[in-house]
Amino acid sequence: MSLKKNILANYVSQFSIAIIGVIMMPMYIKYMGVEAYGLVGFYIMIQAWTQLLDMGMTPTLLRETARYRGGGISLRTLRQLTRTLETIFFCFSFCIALIAFHCSNLVAKNWLNVEHLPLKEVQLSIILIVFAVLLRWISNLYRGIISGAEKFVWLAVYNTSISIARFIVILPVILWVNNGPVAFFTHQFLISLTEIILLKLKSRRLYLQDAGDEAKQGKIFFFHWKSLRSVLKFSSTIAFTTSIWAIVTQADKLILSKILTLTDYAYFTLAVLASSCIMLLSGTTGTALMPRFSKLNFENRKNEITVLYRLATLFTGALSIPVTLALIFFTKPILFIWTGDVEIAINTEQLLSLYSIGNGLLVFNSFPYYLQYANGNLKFHFLGSILFALFFLPLLFLLSFKYGVIGAGWSWLTINLIFFIAWIPYIHSQLYPKLHLKWLFNDILPSLAYCLPVAFTLNYFIIWPSSRTQTFFILLTSCIILLCSTMIPLLFSLKIIKLSHVQKQYEKYFAR
Repeated sequence: MSLKKNILANYVSQFSIAIIGVIMMPMYIKYMGVEAYGLVGFYIMIQAWTQLLDMGMTPTLLRETARYRGGGISLRTLRQLTRTLETIFFCFSFCIALIAFHCSNLVAKNWLNVEHLPLKEVQLSIILIVFAVLLRWISNLYRGIISGAEKFVWLAVYNTSISIARFIVILPVILWVNNGPVAFFTHQFLISLTEIILLKLKSRRLYLQDAGDEAKQGKIFFFHWKSLRSVLKFSSTIAFTTSIWAIVTQADKLILSKILTLTDYAYFTLAVLASSCIMLLSGTTGTALMPRFSKLNFENRKNEITVLYRLATLFTGALSIPVTLALIFFTKPILFIWTGDVEIAINTEQLLSLYSIGNGLLVFNSFPYYLQYANGNLKFHFLGSILFALFFLPLLFLLSFKYGVIGAGWSWLTINLIFFIAWIPYIHSQLYPKLHLKWLFNDILPSLAYCLPVAFTLNYFIIWPSSRTQTFFILLTSCIILLCSTMIPLLFSLKIIKLSHVQKQYEKYFAR
């Protein structure tokens, strides 16, 4: 299937999932209560920390699947690696589940600042959270296989369906059966169990389609050291950098879960979730690009990698820049429309702006990773992750304990700005000399130059009404105007490129 269809499928899926989250999160607060929603925020944070457990195996399996499709490894080798990773993941999960079962009371009493919820209910919720998260972690293995096979349309439909089951189907339970956190997390556990079964069946079907008769592939062992050893160098680098990245991106959530009450943590979670929609745009593109980059690199088609890299930056910037500016300039109206609560909008306005700027920069900071991933050499990503952590974590601890959530927001903005200005140019100079200035001035800044004055003008002249409905339509119109403003440089670039007809102009523009 074409890369354009894969990216489009990912965008539609992620947009649908984001819309579901936008609609449902305020409803959880309304019907479950703010403090119970604080546990939902804790669940989201624990889910993100599972990146530490992945050990780089999911992206490794994605890459190996892409290599198999390019003729780099045999099907038997891929299947043996998958079985070995399954064994490791299930053993780790069993041990962690036992620890969670015995330590849940300690976390409920001594870490979370519970005000009104019964401790027994919080304790059981923590156990269910860990069980659900572990199942989702294992299911990422099968997502890696499906993504490596570039079955993104199927995966997009599947992810959207699971999100509907996970976040919308629970609503009748909350309304008419039980609105407590235990009922909510029991539902999450059951959906996670269903999810892993379906993904396992799909990945197995992909194997059998290529294998023909499974018996011809020979016996597949539960653990095969040789297949694991062959990917250890690549996976260990990803494991380390992913672990550092998980610590960097989730340290603020972990620290604030101790400092804040569950009620205040719920408001913090709302702001962070709203700003995270920016990262969906980058992650969606990256998911589709990485297997294609790996395949092109194996086929030694370096010029096409550069072309796709810059084109992806151009499209991502045209979408992420207006979204970022909307979250910065129209923060209070967005929060008011979303939650219907003026007090929440006022209390989280500044925090959302800070995290939005940081995430807007992070969208472009993440792009050089795709080039390194394609080459199978992550030494710069390894070094960058260490530097990021060394600068960010002390700054985060200092500002968070002194200024609370606002300090965390400023630390996130500052470190991403430093990396965008200093580290990204260095990476580009090492991988593709003379790329950075073209990437910056031709692919990013034109969209910002068109969109920023429009955002300033709209923010200056718009007088926001008190009606939620009127505010929504004014905001929708403003966002459409912002999006259209980035289409001008995008369409101009595409007119020069003439993608489908003039390949020479296409390569001349992007490779010069």
